[in-house]
Amino acid sequence: MAPIVRPYWYAHKTNAKGRWLGRTVLDVYSAEFQDQTTEYYQSAIETGRITVNGHRVATSYVVRNADVLAHATHRHEPPVTADPLRILHDADDLLVIDKPASIP
Repeated sequence: MAPIVRPYWYAHKTNAKGRWLGRTVLDVYSAEFQDQTTEYYQSAIETGRITVNGHRVATSYVVRNADVLAHATHRHEPPVTADPLRILHDADDLLVIDKPASIP
């Protein structure tokens, strides 16, 4: 049976970039992180999944120097397979293996 990593919450944290200063937190996320919609980011800010300096803020919060922005996401890792590794090359100073992507 393959080991399974239970889903978990992870906070992606970043320090405010110079180009973000003076912009709203909603504008920063909508423009800089385009993998989600503006509506998603608005909801994430309003529900506290996106925070600034560890605190909930309004979507109109203006990003300042030294702010730390965090976005908590629910992560689902793929199961780690129990398939055996295949050795492709074995030398004194180099080992090459073929492994499933689910193994780090």
